[in-house]
Amino acid sequence: MSFAVKEMLLAVLLLWGLMAPAQAGRHALLIGISDYGDPAIRDLEGPRHDVEALRKVLIGGWGASPGNVRVLLDRGATRGAILGEIEQLAGRVTAGDQVLIYFSGHGTSRYDSTSGLPIPHGSGAYIPWDGIIEGTQGQIMANLLIGNRDLRPRLDQLDRTGAEVLVVADSCFSGNAVRSANLSPTRDFPSRQQVLTITSDPALSGKVGEDVRPPPPPYPYRNISYLSAASDLELAMDIAASLLRQAPTLDSQPHGAFTDALLRVLGGERPADADGDGKLSHAELRLATQALLAERGFQHSPQLLPPAESDPRGQRDRALFATRPAAAVPGNGKAPPLRVALGKGTTALEPLVRQESGMQLVTGGTGDVQVAEEDGQWLLLAGAGDPISRIPAGDAGRALYLLRLHQWVQALMWRQGNANPFGLKLDLVPGERGGNFRYGESLSVRMTAARPVWLVLLDIDSNGGILPLYPNKQAEMNSLAADREIAIHNCAREPEGTDYLIALAFTGHPPLLEQLLGKEKLAFDDPALTAWRTLFADGKDGTAAAVTQIRVIKGEGKCPP
Repeated sequence: MSFAVKEMLLAVLLLWGLMAPAQAGRHALLIGISDYGDPAIRDLEGPRHDVEALRKVLIGGWGASPGNVRVLLDRGATRGAILGEIEQLAGRVTAGDQVLIYFSGHGTSRYDSTSGLPIPHGSGAYIPWDGIIEGTQGQIMANLLIGNRDLRPRLDQLDRTGAEVLVVADSCFSGNAVRSANLSPTRDFPSRQQVLTITSDPALSGKVGEDVRPPPPPYPYRNISYLSAASDLELAMDIAASLLRQAPTLDSQPHGAFTDALLRVLGGERPADADGDGKLSHAELRLATQALLAERGFQHSPQLLPPAESDPRGQRDRALFATRPAAAVPGNGKAPPLRVALGKGTTALEPLVRQESGMQLVTGGTGDVQVAEEDGQWLLLAGAGDPISRIPAGDAGRALYLLRLHQWVQALMWRQGNANPFGLKLDLVPGERGGNFRYGESLSVRMTAARPVWLVLLDIDSNGGILPLYPNKQAEMNSLAADREIAIHNCAREPEGTDYLIALAFTGHPPLLEQLLGKEKLAFDDPALTAWRTLFADGKDGTAAAVTQIRVIKGEGKCPP
C-alpha cells in the first residue's frame, strides 16, 4: 500500500464562532494547486478536493457568504495572484473580522536535502502554479512563495488589523521525511518530494539539508494562531483516488490526510471536547486530529502555534465555537483495545496476544503497534511507523511486557482526548519540534492544571523502562496550586526510538505516592503504579491523564555530560 506525499499544504484557516458579533465580517481565501503550469512538476490529486470541501463547510456549515469566499485554483493560483489576494484581505478586514486563507500544493524547506535551496530556518517555501523546478538557485527562489520573505509581511498586515485568525498549516515548515527510514513493514509511504534541478549560482550560497537545527524563532503574531499538520521534520500525506479503498476519506474524494481528519473532527465523527465545557479549543482540535492521524497510520503530527511557552494571551485555549457543536461532544465508554499486527517471524507472540483482554490481534492490516523481525531482532513500531524499541528476536516475554505498557499508554491517550476535566496540560518545549528531537537537542517538559492537583510525571523509555521524573523529593510530595507550572529540562540522547511522557493528575492524595522517593525506575507491577493503573482503568472521578511522545532521531549532536 502506498500513499502519495503531499509535500506542502499551507492552510490559514479561520472557523467562525456561532456567537461572533453581528457586524463581524467573514472572509476566506482558498488556494489549491493540483495541476501545475510547469510540466516537470508532478500533479497532486488532493488540493482541488481539499478546497471544495472547505468551501462547502464554510458556506453550508458556518454561514459564510459565497461572495466573501475567494477561490484560486490551479492556473489562477499564480505567485502574484496569491500575494495580491492576501494584501487585499488585509486592506478590507477590521478588528473582530474572521478570516480564512487556505493553500494546498507542493513545497520544500531548508531541511529538504533534495532541494539544495538556502531557504531561511523556520520557514517553508511553497510552489505556486507558475513556479519552476529547473534553473539556478536564484531563478527557482524568485518563483517560490517563501514564508519569511513573502507571506510573513502580508500576515503581519492582517495581524495588525485585529482580525481573528486561526492558521492551520499542513507542513508549514515542510521538512525532510526523516522518519521514513523506519517505516512499518505493512505500510509504505514513499516520498513525493519535488526534486529541484539546480545549476550553479554563485550569488546564492548556504548550507542546506543540514543536521543541526537552530532554536525556533520567536512567535511573531498576536491575533493569528497556527495549527500545522506536521513538524519541521515531517511531510504531510495525500490520499490519492487509487488508495481510497485502503484509506477512505470523509466524502470518498482524494484529500490531504490532515484535511480529512480535520473535517471528521469538525463534523463530530471524532470526539474532541475533552474538558466537557461545550467548546472546541485550538488545543483540543490539535489533539483530536493528531489521534485520528495516528490511528490511521499517517506519519505526521499536527502542531499548534504559538507554542505553550510563548502563549501569554491564551491563544491555544481560544474556542473555535461559542456553543456546543456536534464536534465537541465528549466521548464515552472504555478505551478501545490495543490492535497488534504481527509480521513474519513473530508468530510466537500470537497465542500470548490473543490471551490479553486489552489487546486485539490484527491480520492483513495495520495495528496500533506492529512487531516485525529485522536483522535478528524484533522491532516494535507504532501504527504510524515510528520505531518504539528493539529486542532480541524470540524474546516473547519481553515483547509482551512492552505491548502491555503500550496498551496502558494508549488507554491513557484515549482518556486524555475524551475526559480532561482539570485542564491538565503536558507540553514539550520547543513546541515547534513536534516531538521530534535529534541527538543532542535540548528540550523541556512543562505541565500544569487548571485546578489544585497532585501531579506525577513518568517517562517510559524506548527500552520499556519506567522512570519517575516528578515528584522525586520530599518537598514535591504536595498538591500544586491551580495553574502553577512544573518544568523539567533534558536533552535528547541515544538510543533512537520513542519515549512516552505520562502526566497523572489526582484531586486527592495518590495512594503510595511516597514510595516514589529514592526510586530511579519502577516495575510495571510496582504497588504504587498498580494502584494508579487501577484508578484510571476504573474511570474514577478525580483523575486525569496527559500523554506526549518524544521521538529521538539519529543526529550528530551530543548532550552535555
